[in-house]
Amino acid sequence: MTHPQHHRPHPLAALRPSPSMLAVAGLLATLSGPAALAQTGPMRDTAQMSPSGYTGAINTPTADVLPMGSATLALTNSIPEQARRFPGVGGFGGLNLGFGLFPGLELVGRLAFDGDLQCNLFSGAACKGGTRDLSVGGKYQLPLTLPFNTRLAVGATDYGGAATNYRQAYGVATSTLGPVDVSLGYSKGSSRRPLMDGMFGSVVARVTDQLAVAAEHDTQAKRLGVHYTQPINQQVDVQLGFSRKLSGPASQQANQLTVALHYFFEKDGRQRRTGGTPSWGGDVPAANAATTATAATAAVATPDVRAQQLAERLASNGFASIDVSLLPAKDGQAALWWVRAEPVGWRKNRHDALAAALVQWMHGTEAADTEVMVTLTYMGVPTGGVHTSRTCLNQFASGADQCGSSGQALRFFHGNGLPERLQTAETPMHMVSGARPMGWMPQFELGLNLRTAVGTEYGLADYSAALDAGMQLQLAKGLMWQGNVLVPVARSGDFEKGGVYHQLGHTKAEVDQALLSYTTVLDTPVARNVAVQASVGAVNAYSAGGQLDAVWLNPNGDWRVGGTVGAYNRKRSSGQNTNETPALMSVRHSVLAGQWQLEGTAGKFLGGDTGYQLSSRHWFGDYGLHFYVRESKGNTATMPTRRFAGFEISLPLGPAASYAVGNGATVRGLDRWAWGLRTKIGATNNNLTMGYGEIPRPRHGVWTDFTDHDRSGPVDMWGSRQRLRASLQGAAD
Repeated sequence: MTHPQHHRPHPLAALRPSPSMLAVAGLLATLSGPAALAQTGPMRDTAQMSPSGYTGAINTPTADVLPMGSATLALTNSIPEQARRFPGVGGFGGLNLGFGLFPGLELVGRLAFDGDLQCNLFSGAACKGGTRDLSVGGKYQLPLTLPFNTRLAVGATDYGGAATNYRQAYGVATSTLGPVDVSLGYSKGSSRRPLMDGMFGSVVARVTDQLAVAAEHDTQAKRLGVHYTQPINQQVDVQLGFSRKLSGPASQQANQLTVALHYFFEKDGRQRRTGGTPSWGGDVPAANAATTATAATAAVATPDVRAQQLAERLASNGFASIDVSLLPAKDGQAALWWVRAEPVGWRKNRHDALAAALVQWMHGTEAADTEVMVTLTYMGVPTGGVHTSRTCLNQFASGADQCGSSGQALRFFHGNGLPERLQTAETPMHMVSGARPMGWMPQFELGLNLRTAVGTEYGLADYSAALDAGMQLQLAKGLMWQGNVLVPVARSGDFEKGGVYHQLGHTKAEVDQALLSYTTVLDTPVARNVAVQASVGAVNAYSAGGQLDAVWLNPNGDWRVGGTVGAYNRKRSSGQNTNETPALMSVRHSVLAGQWQLEGTAGKFLGGDTGYQLSSRHWFGDYGLHFYVRESKGNTATMPTRRFAGFEISLPLGPAASYAVGNGATVRGLDRWAWGLRTKIGATNNNLTMGYGEIPRPRHGVWTDFTDHDRSGPVDMWGSRQRLRASLQGAAD
């Protein structure tokens, strides 16, 4: 939310700032003057992440939330709920990671710490360490319109983890009166050390669009502080907050400092790019132009020549196994080109692959109403595509979703779906078949494997990092060998030999996956458009055998049903091997196309435990956020029922396009790198708990490449069409 700039601060007569506070405010006001504002573009909101895990004034919540599609990472030197137990030893404070998931909803993970950050808390008095509390909180702003721009929100803190030290539930109202936000709320604490228990309130006065002064009462202490926001670029803000306790319990930190990064996942998260018709190059007419000199020259060439030229352009821009066919203009219908190609250079996002193919097609056709169907393949098997015309594609790239009386500017298809004209008895003329075959062309993938343990009794943060090098090799249509190796590069002490995590989770130099996989699509009256993958080999470093995966999407793609069955022999550290027979089924529904999916998975996991997982998946461009709760139990006394809650962030590593090396080989960053945290819920300790909820997944196949990481449904492709538009505009520029 942005506000008009005010040239005079609005004093808070009831509070007397100290000289140090006035000095800090003066410095920040100087930094946020006209010169700084002139360099930053759109104005930003000055709200900050409070140490207790919500968007707030200083320590108390307001009714505002993080904008949808953004995240904040905030570090503070304070735990407002308690005093520091070990002054001068280790660290004291908290780390908050918050996400704006929907309009009005934010979720925040909180890690509070005190004392020696890496000592073993089980060692007794020898460890001068106290709190290592990992928890989650959330706030929802009600969709109401009230006088004085009053917003209402409800929220709670400290759910999850083994202990609930700071749990509280609250409701708060915030009204805007010119440059001033006034908040009043009520909180009920239900743990040993809640920050708020009763009425609380705050006043925030915006001095400029970057600087604000805040005063609050959190039911225990009164504080005065300042917030400052410095935009770095279109996606990143740096936020600083400083406050001074005026009165309250001695346990609360007197001077409190917070430093945060506020990040928008998409470059157009603040404002969508707009503009005129992009320039496609000298040989492409504008959408409403009749011809150009180059187009006239192209019209002289025969369809065979134009098809060959298109295949050559595709081959030199990241495509292989290229087929080009043509339905000539007939009975008032325009000519329709059908392009089928393997996007070996565009594995990370299907929108990028489609944009790259469409750009090459746009450089070679001559008539404004000419149509095209681009079908992408995976190991020679159709995965889906898009149908449009030259005119509609130009209008779409310029920002229009509709194209005259024809409706949507483009139509997406999943699997082997085709527009009606290509389903008729009339057979297209094959102009080019199998250009640049991709068989035996290796695809190398490089990334980072990172295993972590955060907020446990053994240490605040432990890690084991390794280089992840993988390869895919197509042996025949649908048949592929895939594998990856891990090479350790760094680890913390608890992952070293003799450390508590050495046997359970440290990364060794090892083959992680080595699978021979066959992928096909069933197209029978009983099973139509079902992608099936059979894999044999090692699904991880300790399980060898095989599995069968199947995925089905309904025609719109908003519903997906999938299943996995397998049989593996697992090597145990004790030397006694066991048999594993995972059997899982999952159902996914796209609630908000291209942005929000709900999924349920149930059955027998790889480790032998049975149970379920409920997931909420959120997409912001190439960034994926996954929140889940899980419950499962084993069939032995060593695996009692356990419940977990966690989150995972995933994103592609490196550029969108692969690098061509050698004769047909490619190198790219990891298609999707993922990292997350989980915590037990309803337990009495934070001990590391391994082996639960493992889902065996081939690295490449029907769950990933074929379904574009579960984003390939037509409704999801249309819902995230801005990515395709941005790719088209980027290619034009």
